[in-house]
Amino acid sequence: TTIQGGTLNTLNGGLMQTSGAATLDASSHGAITLSDGSTYTAGAGTLTSITGTLNLGTSTGSTFDLGGQLQLTGDLTLSGPGIVVMSSTDGQTGQIGTDGNGRTLNNQTTIEGSGLIGSDASNVFPHLSLNNTGTINANVNGQSLTIGGDGGIITNAGLFEATNGGILDLSTINPVNNSGGNITANGGTVNISTTIQGGTLNTLNGGLMQT
Repeated sequence: TTIQGGTLNTLNGGLMQTSGAATLDASSHGAITLSDGSTYTAGAGTLTSITGTLNLGTSTGSTFDLGGQLQLTGDLTLSGPGIVVMSSTDGQTGQIGTDGNGRTLNNQTTIEGSGLIGSDASNVFPHLSLNNTGTINANVNGQSLTIGGDGGIITNAGLFEATNGGILDLSTINPVNNSGGNITANGGTVNISTTIQGGTLNTLNGGLMQT
């Protein structure tokens, strides 16, 4: 079904998850807040449509666990101290894409793991612009987190990084405006097959950054 606004909570080992397909409408009746310490699971084989503002906690943070498809039906802002954990399980990969229209993901928090941001598979499409002022971290050893697609504007004023042996693939059709931002290979690999404009590039702890 569709949830509009309000607060989602998991307590005492409780599980809240997308069953098949669901919509988180964090616009029509205000933002949706996933309370501190709570986890929302959008697992492999599921489709979660979303728009508006998703607050990942207010002080200590919460977790949005993404192993399925996250479809933006409008612009989305991810805020708060929590994290989105993307994962690849059961032969499927966590993906963030659009409903076929141009949409913008405003990331003010942390997205980590492995998967595809700017997808073109099944129900999610690659027309995703990205405005990152938080952190996007490929941190799963030997697995890739790809920022791709044909979104019109790709801006990083925060941090793109690869850690813990993870692989960050930057392969957007349009340039990455990295002015004021950092792209860092910190014990991981950053593969660049797009245009980087401005900003700072870093390699640390044996990290590899390469064309």
